[in-house]
Amino acid sequence: MREFLASLVLMAAGTFALPPASATAQDDAEYERACPWEQREEPACVEARAAQSATAYGLAPISDIEGEEYRIYLIDAWDQERHVIVFARPAGQTPELTVRFAVDPQFTLTQPISGEVWNRVERESALITCSVGPPPPRNDDRIVVCADGILAVVETRSSDGNIRRAAGHSCDRALGRPGVLAYNYAERLHLLAANTLIRCADLSREEFSAPWSLLDQCSLLEGDTVAASHALNLFARFELGGNDYALPERILARGAILTDHDGAIVEGRAAITAYWKTNFESVRPYRASGLNPETVQIRANIDLAESDGREGPDMWIDEAIIIFGRENYRPLVVTRIELGEPIELTEPDEDN
Repeated sequence: MREFLASLVLMAAGTFALPPASATAQDDAEYERACPWEQREEPACVEARAAQSATAYGLAPISDIEGEEYRIYLIDAWDQERHVIVFARPAGQTPELTVRFAVDPQFTLTQPISGEVWNRVERESALITCSVGPPPPRNDDRIVVCADGILAVVETRSSDGNIRRAAGHSCDRALGRPGVLAYNYAERLHLLAANTLIRCADLSREEFSAPWSLLDQCSLLEGDTVAASHALNLFARFELGGNDYALPERILARGAILTDHDGAIVEGRAAITAYWKTNFESVRPYRASGLNPETVQIRANIDLAESDGREGPDMWIDEAIIIFGRENYRPLVVTRIELGEPIELTEPDEDN
């Protein structure tokens, strides 16, 4: 049974009690009040966040499991769950790796792992609760500013039932704070997870350099994941997601066509490139489906650029489809782009 946390944390302004771990919006708000960002690495706040995250992903409290387990919860700059990786070794079973994603907690990537991988997970965890000294003094007057960033919450259970928790923020590295050990451990385990999952093997480590980005991209793949990975690599390499980067003609098939949301057809490399730069503010893939080794369908949300009276951030195109294929033995190129109906996004009514 999940414990309700009543740990007390001493703050400069006084003493307060953390709310019970819960998935309700009210308790989330209480947690945010009790644990502002500068307190997120305090033991009681780490425990509360770990319990909150476990609930979000449908995981049992780590105190209730049998065997050994190492969990990394990743929380983004907006305090939203991103994903969790779990290295588990249930009693009498083969160790395995599982990744769950906040956008769909029911979708999981699971794979048995070798003893070598397990030993790395276990061995490197020894550092997460070590203490570090103050950062060395600087010989200049620079002011270090670290905004946004990622919070990693680490939770482990050893075979003897010992539970350890720690948290680290990406800013800890720049600011020389103790949480850097937990953050570094989380970063290494994310890279280990991405390199262990066969599904992620063909994603470019150069284009997706951040290990958590690798896992996020891996979650977009379906069907022939080798072909789908190659298409996502091209998408990232040519930076097709931004209006500052034109769609290069060389990535288009000679016979490529674009179907507008009004049904108009744009043909020709130069015309499609011009349309892309003029009309698209950003392109965000959310599914990459390998239909066969030579055909990949990428579904994306597209923000419209400011043109013809439209305001980019306020409108987007639903179900834009970008088809990659092969042409005359060339590598994957864009053969077709189909745009859905523009949908206007309005701000919520503050009175309701």
